[in-house]
Amino acid sequence: MPTWIQRGAAAVALTLLATSAMAQQGGLPLALRGQLVQGGLVIGKTVSGATVTLVIDRKFWWEKARKRVRDKLPVAADGLFVFGLGREAPPTAVLKVRLPNGQVISHQLKIRQRRYRVQRIKGVARKYVTPPKRQKARIKREFLMVVEARKRFSDRRDFTRPFKWPVAGRISGVYGNQRFFNGVPRQPHFGLDLAAARGRPVRAPVPGVVILTHHLFFAGKTVMLDHGRGVTTTYIHLHKILVKPGDVVTQGQIIGQVGSTGRSTGPHLHWGMNWKQIRLDPAQMMHHTVGAVRSKRRRSRSQRSRGRMHRGRRGQ
Repeated sequence: MPTWIQRGAAAVALTLLATSAMAQQGGLPLALRGQLVQGGLVIGKTVSGATVTLVIDRKFWWEKARKRVRDKLPVAADGLFVFGLGREAPPTAVLKVRLPNGQVISHQLKIRQRRYRVQRIKGVARKYVTPPKRQKARIKREFLMVVEARKRFSDRRDFTRPFKWPVAGRISGVYGNQRFFNGVPRQPHFGLDLAAARGRPVRAPVPGVVILTHHLFFAGKTVMLDHGRGVTTTYIHLHKILVKPGDVVTQGQIIGQVGSTGRSTGPHLHWGMNWKQIRLDPAQMMHHTVGAVRSKRRRSRSQRSRGRMHRGRRGQ
C-alpha cells in the first residue's frame, strides 16, 4: 500500500470512498478517502501529471441560491490532492480528472446531507450581539485579515496524519447549528466547542505552521495553523497565546490556554477548520477516537470523570 494511503488511513480513520486498486474501479485512476458529508474533508490520489476539477453547486449560508463552481484543485507531483465540503454542500458533485494523455474521466460524488439544530445562547454581552458603530471598521479589518491568512497555500501534508484532541473537555457546541444570541439570529456555528477550565493547555492536534495570532473582536485571542494545501485550523477565545507567526509547531505542542475572550459566556475552546475559505467540521477528523472515548466511559466512574469528550448541554 502506498505511503500516502497508509498515512491517510491512520490519520483520520477515513471511510473508504474509492479504492486505490484501479482494476476494481474499472480502470478509474482515482482514490478518495474522507467523509463525503457536509463539513467533511476529502483526500484524493490520482496519477502523476493529471489535473482534477471539482464541479459543485456551491452555496454559503447567507446566500439564497447555489452557484455552479468549477474549482481546479492543486495536484501534487505524486497525484495527491484535497478538498472540503461546506455546510451547505449539495447532495451531489462531480470530480473531473484529466489524464496526461488527454482523456477526461468524470466521477460522481454523493454527499450526505446533515440536519442542523438551533442553539439559543443567553447572557452574551450586548456589544457582541449588536456591535457599536465605532467597532465596525475594526471588525471589517479583522475579517479581511482572516480571509487573507486562509489564502495561504503550502506543500505541507500535516492533514494526512492522525489528529489528536487539542484539549480534553466536554463538547458544548457542534458544527453547523444555527445560533441565536440573546434571541437575535446570527451566523451558524462553524466549529467544535470544548468546554474546559480557564488556563488549560491547548495543543496542536497535528503539526503545522502558525500563520496568525491576534486578539479579534468576536473571536478573542486567536491562533491559526497552516497544515498544507489550503487546510487550516483555528483556535479562538484563548486566555493566552503562546506562539507567534512563523513558528513551526509539532503535534501536541502547547499553542495557548483555554479562555473566554471575545464573544463567549464561559471558558471553552472553539476549534475551527477550513479548506481555503470553506468552513469544515473538525469532528470529522476525530472519528478514529470516538469509539475509544465512549468505551472508556463504560468502564468505570473514575475513568468517566477524566478527560471526557462527549456531547453535553448546550454550548458556551
